[in-house]
Amino acid sequence: MLGLWLGALLAFGGLFVPAAFENLPTPLAASVLGTGFAALDRGGIALGLLCVALGLADRDAMRLRALVPLAGVFAHLASALVVTPKIHALRVAAGGAIGQADEPALAVFAQLHATSRALFELAAASALLACVWDVFSLRKSGSPGASPDGESGVF
Repeated sequence: MLGLWLGALLAFGGLFVPAAFENLPTPLAASVLGTGFAALDRGGIALGLLCVALGLADRDAMRLRALVPLAGVFAHLASALVVTPKIHALRVAAGGAIGQADEPALAVFAQLHATSRALFELAAASALLACVWDVFSLRKSGSPGASPDGESGVF
């Protein structure tokens, strides 16, 4: 689940966003990406909550590790419920292209855009941290079902 969540964020942010602005007119790219970010937020909330629930259900897992994805869930919630609607409202007020907005609206957009980027990065960082934590936890504990002498125990 963590890999799916992190992979979606990295693919969207690293591949799709630059390609959209490179190949589409800016207003169209912004519209398409706004829809994509909304989908990432919904998916991130669902996957993040599932990762938290699975982590809390594992009696051997550390509680802190189980709660790491919760930071990403909060980031997605803030993006979906606060930042993205405000950005959308600014675009609508500017006639669909934020470049046509007045100076105060451009300043507000710049702040919202920076906040949106920070929330996106927080979501990705929480998923990455949980993935890295899991990798190092597996190294310390060995693979599940392995005996101390290296035999898998499977006949």
